[in-house]
Amino acid sequence: MRKRRWSTWCGATSAASARRPRKTWRASPACRSARRGRCSPASSFASCAAPTARCAPLPDPDTPAPPRFLPTWDATLLVHARRAGVLPEELRPRVFSIRNPHSVPTFLVDGVVAGAWRFAGGAIRLEPWRRLDRADERALADEAERLAAFHA
Repeated sequence: MRKRRWSTWCGATSAASARRPRKTWRASPACRSARRGRCSPASSFASCAAPTARCAPLPDPDTPAPPRFLPTWDATLLVHARRAGVLPEELRPRVFSIRNPHSVPTFLVDGVVAGAWRFAGGAIRLEPWRRLDRADERALADEAERLAAFHA
């Protein structure tokens, strides 16, 4: 019974096909299009969770990503395989250390980890690990103000 509920929620099968014992699952059309490369990997789960959802067009590859603050133990950094595109190998020891039992809250600049942050004294304190240009610093300051207001 539990298998049938999960599979119909995910959109992997219909309720009728879940009742029939099978060794393979039939993927929904949205999941099949995601496997064929028509969707981004990030949208493939959303497509499976909502089979009626259409894949949104991907932005231009040159579009800069806005700065983002990631909390401790964020799933973006805690994947089973190493993601050198988000967390460069030279910064990995700063985020995950054997002396520190948990990861460090980090921030992303243009989609790559660029430093750490913490909430102290009602404000967000930044510790950049590389040189940031003025536009990135302004964008981080704006995002930090919004995050501090959320914490308050």
